[in-house]
Amino acid sequence: MDKRVLFSTYQLTVCLKNGRDNQFLDQFNASDNDLFPLLVSFFQDLYSNPRDGASDEGKSGNLQFTLNEPAVIDIKNRIVYGRFESGFIGQRLKIKDRVDRTTAFTGDKSRHTNVSELFFFIRMPMRSREAYCVLQRKSHYGLKTSFHSEFKKWVSAAGFSNITINLKPSLPGSVFHKMLNEGALKQIEFIINRIPGTLDKLHQRDLDDNSERGKFITLIQSPFSLSDHWKNFVRNQYFLNFSNSNVTIDPAVEYYQEITFSLELNGKIKKFYARQKSKTLPDIDVSEGMSFDPDDEPSIKSLVEKSQEVISDVFGKEPVVIDSEQVLLNKTLLPLPDDSVKLDIPSREKTHVKIETDEPKKPKANSKKASGDVSAS
Repeated sequence: MDKRVLFSTYQLTVCLKNGRDNQFLDQFNASDNDLFPLLVSFFQDLYSNPRDGASDEGKSGNLQFTLNEPAVIDIKNRIVYGRFESGFIGQRLKIKDRVDRTTAFTGDKSRHTNVSELFFFIRMPMRSREAYCVLQRKSHYGLKTSFHSEFKKWVSAAGFSNITINLKPSLPGSVFHKMLNEGALKQIEFIINRIPGTLDKLHQRDLDDNSERGKFITLIQSPFSLSDHWKNFVRNQYFLNFSNSNVTIDPAVEYYQEITFSLELNGKIKKFYARQKSKTLPDIDVSEGMSFDPDDEPSIKSLVEKSQEVISDVFGKEPVVIDSEQVLLNKTLLPLPDDSVKLDIPSREKTHVKIETDEPKKPKANSKKASGDVSAS
């Protein structure tokens, strides 16, 4: 089982449709409108009303998108986190025993879905023009498009059709400098898109026009870190302005179509592309030190800690202390869009919302402690 845990980092911003400047998220639309209550009410509704036909990265039209359990909300620090749950509907589902290869379960494609769960963590500070989003992704699967698309619909349905919600990948150059200066350079790959035709040509590094198509990769790596010489090398290569299809490495001989290198800082590994920088995704490997639950899934506590570390590393925002106290949600803080604009999807019996705050619980009458459930209105 692949236990790699990948995080992608994004900045969420708001601007008027006829404007360019990002607005303060707690005072957008030239008013005291605050996006955070809308974000919370969106996650309320997403749990109680799963979206069928949501957009997905690379696919569309047959994805069910929801939460696996109520989102956790820290009102004081304006943080929301939890796990998205998604699965493609209308597909045949068959579960087999790996040992005797018998069919353990055959699903009804009109009702059953094979779901995946991906963690999210969103921090929206006061007096800020951007919120900081950490979204978990698998190696070839993420839910950024689904979240972005559905949240835009929710905000528009709430009466704010004149604004644009942007969710852009964020991996500023400061991350590269910080990881290079304070971290370890683990490896460099030199890539040529041709293969020597014979073993002799490989030894001679002879790549003529008759070479085979493919990839010829020269790899240098260290269990600790490559020397400062190589750090300076990748720094220079990363900020070169490439004017043709080849990267000149040494005036004597070699031309490479691509150079990749991996940096590690505080247990987080990031791969950079010197030539095609657009391939440098905002993904960060946070597997090191991750705790797993008995089902081999990353624990929520560990995911939250890693999210705060990544936000600190990428955006320079210090971690905050999240209180584990759960209290009732004051629903008047979270205006919902009119029922007439909601998707026509059967609701679950209750809308559950977890709240985390520094305020103590207030006991209800004839009850030893307050409940953490809020019935759907």
